[in-house]
Amino acid sequence: MKTALLIEDFDKRSLEDQLKQLGFTPTIYSPAFQLVNDSLLQACHQKNIKVIAWTVNDKTTIRHLEQMGVDGIISDYPDLFKQE
Repeated sequence: MKTALLIEDFDKRSLEDQLKQLGFTPTIYSPAFQLVNDSLLQACHQKNIKVIAWTVNDKTTIRHLEQMGVDGIISDYPDLFKQE
């Protein structure tokens, strides 16, 4: 079974602290998109954890996160992914 750890934008604990409190390594780390940065992506990917950011509702942020290397994006407007 795949599992996901959903992280709110106000949760400022480190990835290590979050995983320690969780007690296992999830398949997916799903932070509010504002929390995504290069070091977080690298740390998750080193642990074989996919990063799926939420909730991204504008094309500029979607493109930026894609370029950073997130594994997925959650959006209220999936039609944004079709737009060029």
